[in-house]
Amino acid sequence: MLKSIIILFIKFYQVYLSPRKKYCCAFSHLHGKNSCSTWGLNAIEKHGVAIFIVLMVRRLIKCRSAYESMKDSEGEDEDHSNDIPATAAQCCAIPAPCFFSFL
Repeated sequence: MLKSIIILFIKFYQVYLSPRKKYCCAFSHLHGKNSCSTWGLNAIEKHGVAIFIVLMVRRLIKCRSAYESMKDSEGEDEDHSNDIPATAAQCCAIPAPCFFSFL
């Protein structure tokens, strides 16, 4: 039951909220891998709720670290694998700002 609720929440976020954000996942942007939400869906399906919680906390810490790394290197001429500027990537974890555009 809890697993289904978490999966629905993540899918709701992916479909309705994430596309309206003004930034992308910092971890995904920096490393060229899945976003935290996609990674979380895979983790909960593979490992179940209890392990998912631990793994998701670890992933959000890594995402925050990726954001800090990109923020520190802002202005330097680094070649990232994505065309999105570093300033358009934010951490999925709090206290990163969450701006939405519903227009």
